[in-house]
Amino acid sequence: MQKLHKKKPELPPYVTVRGDEWHVRVGVPTKQKDKKGRIKYLQFTRKCEPKTEERAAEIVKYLKNEKNKKKETSQGPLLVNKSLSEFLAAKKGSIARRTHDYYTFLFEKHIKESSISTIELSTLKAKQIQAFYRELADQGASANLIRRVHVFLKMAFKQAIAWEDLAKNPCDGILVPRPKSKESPYLRAHEAKRFVEACKKTDDNIVFELDLETGLRPQEILALSWSDIDFEACRVSVKKALTEKLNGGEVVIDVPKTAASVRSVSFSKAMKERLLVHRERQRRKLIELRGELDKPALLEHMKKKGVNYDRRRTRKREIRKTLENFVLYDLVFPGENGQPQSIKNVNRRRFRSIVEEAGLDPKKYSFKTLRHTCATILAKKIGPKRLQKFLGQAEISTTMNYYVHVDEDSQFELSEEMANVLYSI
Repeated sequence: MQKLHKKKPELPPYVTVRGDEWHVRVGVPTKQKDKKGRIKYLQFTRKCEPKTEERAAEIVKYLKNEKNKKKETSQGPLLVNKSLSEFLAAKKGSIARRTHDYYTFLFEKHIKESSISTIELSTLKAKQIQAFYRELADQGASANLIRRVHVFLKMAFKQAIAWEDLAKNPCDGILVPRPKSKESPYLRAHEAKRFVEACKKTDDNIVFELDLETGLRPQEILALSWSDIDFEACRVSVKKALTEKLNGGEVVIDVPKTAASVRSVSFSKAMKERLLVHRERQRRKLIELRGELDKPALLEHMKKKGVNYDRRRTRKREIRKTLENFVLYDLVFPGENGQPQSIKNVNRRRFRSIVEEAGLDPKKYSFKTLRHTCATILAKKIGPKRLQKFLGQAEISTTMNYYVHVDEDSQFELSEEMANVLYSI
């Protein structure tokens, strides 16, 4: 028996269906022509509500009216650059600052002057974006970078569809290069012990010891204030994180990376004693600075001019500002001036020297290595879900794929376990 196919209901002219919604799409001719001499059209889309033929006809009539046509085309065609700028402006405040900064960086450095930047948004094709990705690859861009650009564009064009500037996402169906899997370095247990021994040679390196114990992100541990530490319960509350501009410059304290990043993490009793000593050392430093501030800038035998007098006055201004910063930020691990430290500077000036002191390769490891080391050591002791919450990650797949590393010693232990099962009498 032959199947009867249902006839699709006929739609009014210019109407397309998206889900269960009607949209009226009208092409308005411009004065521009393409390479073959054909007139270019601007496509305008309006949601049709209610879904009636009469309402659709009203929208078509409005868009075809000469007066309204001029109104619609007065600002010129919407180019890719303008659409992406509008997206970045709209996203500011609704996503983490560092995420917004990174999207802005991608746009300014890789897209703004690219081959797709001046294309009319409504005419942008998947092949043009694919060609743009090939251009990036030819310029030396990594597969990871191209994937990040792709994620940004796809998100921006999805928003353009919601704003009715696009009918479909041109990023759909594009082939993106596969990123090279690169395992993040971590310290094995015996290397971590050597690293801690090297840390103990200098008092201020307690920041690295605490990070190794708690597995905090560098942005989180450098944003810790004394009010975030509960000495009675031996816990730190993660409520803040540093945001650092990609090209250097301003370092500010902001909200954590994700909602899952807000958490409470325990530390050992031995670490509690070390933190109390660190706090007392910081308190004594502030007392010394206040004492220096109380000294007169000018002694009786001195003149109110000259190099020494200017130096004293400048020094007093610096001390006053430093004391204000210590009170304002109340940081556990501040810079010399009481302000938040740059992660890059901490990594370059202090972390690498400790790694070298421990007899390890300073080029191989970074501040973030401590977080990976903590995760790998704890993975042997606690389950994946507990580890995910401990590290403050939104997805358990991130915890297991990127932060837990199986070393050769662990593999040997597994082999011995298997041998005990198979060969023991």
